Amino acid sequence: MARTTATNFSGGLQFPYATAATDLFKKEDVQTLALAVDGHDHSAGKGLTLPSGLITSTMIADGTIVAGDIANSTITGAKIANETITTTNILDGTIATADLAANAITQVQIVSGASGTSTTSASLVDLLGMTVTATFGGGRVVAWAVGGFSQSNASFGVFFTLSVDAVDGTSILWNCPSAAYAAPMTIVNDCGTLSGSHTIKARYSAPNGGTTSCGYRALLVVEYKR
Repeated sequence: MARTTATNFSGGLQFPYATAATDLFKKEDVQTLALAVDGHDHSAGKGLTLPSGLITSTMIADGTIVAGDIANSTITGAKIANETITTTNILDGTIATADLAANAITQVQIVSGASGTSTTSASLVDLLGMTVTATFGGGRVVAWAVGGFSQSNASFGVFFTLSVDAVDGTSILWNCPSAAYAAPMTIVNDCGTLSGSHTIKARYSAPNGGTTSCGYRALLVVEYKR
């Protein structure tokens, strides 16, 4: 006689069986086998385990995988199709500033200077240190400049303007009431929508002669992308 036991079942479900035709038949063999078949679920000791990769998407009914079947922190960006997350998928009030890339909503560029500079040019020239060159993303760009100006001659004027890519905007004129009298001037330019690299400058002149001087000055350029 020759008898052995099942290798994929254990405990009370490990049934014996004959390996030779002359082996004595025992009813207990069939009873244990019946229990093993009834408890078979492919777990350890209850039958042959399923091989890796056996379960494929064709074996899973569409729409049957629920949230509880997915381990936490396992869905990555690589599993999400591009441009499929919309505003309805995002809870209102949950996007924080730290989640936004730098300059994603607004881009701010600022330059300033304190050392005095002057010109005798009757036509507009660049104001020292008042140039911003930036790459814009198609948003609305607003430039604002301020400076403290004076004229060497009484009643002589000061022109002050902003230019975009060497195209001057509207100039403002201030007539100095007395020689060397200093006063602040400010100008704002709506530059419209800009894309790519552009240069914005503050410029000034002495349109009536004399010397136009400028002390502290600042140029602020803001792009509103949304």
